[in-house]
Amino acid sequence: MGELFFTNGLARMVNKYHIDLSKVRCFPDQYACKTRGGNILSECEAVLGLSRKVVYTKISKMGYAGPPAAFIALDKIFREEVLNKGDLILSL
Repeated sequence: MGELFFTNGLARMVNKYHIDLSKVRCFPDQYACKTRGGNILSECEAVLGLSRKVVYTKISKMGYAGPPAAFIALDKIFREEVLNKGDLILSL
């Protein structure tokens, strides 16, 4: 149930803001997707076509930090990744 709730919310956001998923460079795993059996990633791939290759897992080992996890992930991405003009970071 939680996986579908997350995926439906993500799909609404993508549709509302006309996000081109082919430009997504990082999709932070701030909700510990792997601890939920990977179902969220499977749903995102099946429903949205969002590639698992863009899932940013470098924070998945630190555990879920609550709402600040989004900011922690963004900080880590900006400090450690090389982003090109036009790359998108997708976070919900």
